[in-house]
Amino acid sequence: NLKSVSLPEGLRRIGSLAFLNCENLGGAVIPETVSEIGEGAFSGCAKISAIEVRPGNPSFLSEGGVLFNKGKTTLYCYPSGKGDTSYRIPEGVKEIAPSAFRGCKNLVEVTMGETVTNIGESAFQSCDSLESIVIPQSVQRIGAVAFWLCGKLKSITILNSRCIFLSSAELPEEYCISAGAVIYGYSDSAAQEYAKKYGRTFVSLGME
Repeated sequence: NLKSVSLPEGLRRIGSLAFLNCENLGGAVIPETVSEIGEGAFSGCAKISAIEVRPGNPSFLSEGGVLFNKGKTTLYCYPSGKGDTSYRIPEGVKEIAPSAFRGCKNLVEVTMGETVTNIGESAFQSCDSLESIVIPQSVQRIGAVAFWLCGKLKSITILNSRCIFLSSAELPEEYCISAGAVIYGYSDSAAQEYAKKYGRTFVSLGME
């Protein structure tokens, strides 16, 4: 039932899942003194459409309401209540933090550039409207349950045959990519191995 919260100056850390699924929370302003924000701190906050950062904060910044580290190499949080149906991850971002897009129910399409190398665990978990995504060749690792509970996902394309694909845990079938999604990738790739292991449809793009 939490509707508002005032984060005081002097606060240094916001813990993992601190405000998880606080569906009535209306906004978030990161004080100047915060230097650490844990995984999924604002995930599932359906009424937060933008995360603000005080101008003097040396560790984080907000662009279009999306939370990044100061150097804009890590995307920490895309607000769950943001109304856009598509989003392009800015060039220069190298890492999508764990739970960064978790619970974003409006996104249908996400585009990422060739600078992204790592997609964290649960990064797109519970993105109910997400239909397709292309993982560029630059991505080296996709964390466990990154696309769990994406029920409308129709296609996921993996362009790096050597990408470590959801291999950080031995996952039961129910935690994996939706059975209705088609996985596109190169022959003899980690993506093909994953599809075979969990009984998902795989379409080969040929040999890399």
